[in-house]
Amino acid sequence: MSENPNFEERLLNSYRDAFFKFKAENKGPENIWGDLSQILLEAIGKNHELEKLKIELQQEKAKNLEM
Repeated sequence: MSENPNFEERLLNSYRDAFFKFKAENKGPENIWGDLSQILLEAIGKNHELEKLKIELQQEKAKNLEM
């Protein structure tokens, strides 16, 4: 976990904000948005997890260099 616990929350919120802004600006049939929103939210979650893992890896590398 990162030293700044709010980082993950801000990152995820920024992805969500971008998604909902995109959805609001691009009107379309609701059934298409259901599928698209599910795909995008899953991608956001996976990207969020990847960012957390990158931060943890950087922290582990820094700890190993200090030793």
